[in-house]
Amino acid sequence: MELSYAVIYSAVDALNELAAKEWPVKVSLALTKLLKNLSGPYETVSKVRNGVIAKHAPEETPNKVEPEDENWAAFVAEHNELMTETEEVEVEKVILPQMVDDKEVSVKPSTLNILEGIVEFE
Repeated sequence: MELSYAVIYSAVDALNELAAKEWPVKVSLALTKLLKNLSGPYETVSKVRNGVIAKHAPEETPNKVEPEDENWAAFVAEHNELMTETEEVEVEKVILPQMVDDKEVSVKPSTLNILEGIVEFE
């Protein structure tokens, strides 16, 4: 599946949130495989993103660029260019059960939104 770096970058945190929950073995395995497949591209985009931040950050805050900073517009342009790039990633959709151990599963809507097309409920 072709995924943008924006999706990859956001999906790893959302998947880690899901992976921290108790799931049946089949679901845990699928989440683990998906995280493994995303780990390489995630490391790539993180490294490049950190470089873009360092390039445009003011000397007083070397790891942060904020809207009031002089280089904000250049940072946003370069960051957006990076995040729209895509990479082919092996993705097998993860199907989450509605119930686990007779308890309804709860997942934040924001997490499901990030993982749309990658994760869905039965």
